[in-house]
Amino acid sequence: MSAFFNQYSYLLISLAILFGIGWLLYRTRLRSSYKISLFLGLMVALASLWVTLKPSNTDVQSVSQAEEMIANGKPTFIQFYSQYCLGCVAIQPEVDKLIAEIHDDLNVLRIDIHSQHGSVLSERYAFQFSPEFILLDSAGNESWRGHTLPDTQTLQSLS
Repeated sequence: MSAFFNQYSYLLISLAILFGIGWLLYRTRLRSSYKISLFLGLMVALASLWVTLKPSNTDVQSVSQAEEMIANGKPTFIQFYSQYCLGCVAIQPEVDKLIAEIHDDLNVLRIDIHSQHGSVLSERYAFQFSPEFILLDSAGNESWRGHTLPDTQTLQSLS
């Protein structure tokens, strides 16, 4: 159940905010046109924030493409994320910085768990909740797993 809330945290929090503000607006003595305008403005603001912040970098488009990358003899860094996860949005700048540092030494697979290939791969790798990071050695065997980024010593031990 906590995986559900983590994966859809942005949507759930946004709905709670909309509900709360909607209820407060309903209870105020403002004119109906003001209430509707304020509520629609909040909806637009939350949608705009979502479009601006959502992590959308995906490195593979199919299961076979992911399998080819994993089997190419290089260690692999896998990030499972959800576009609806606030934790994924919050950690994304750190992930991007890490990927910029390691992209020559490791394969990088960023996988949206809500995509078709993402659901297959997340099941294959026993995904628990987002964000989840997995390091595979050059033979494709799991060597590390966590919900925070691996430290540099762990990454260096792979290459």
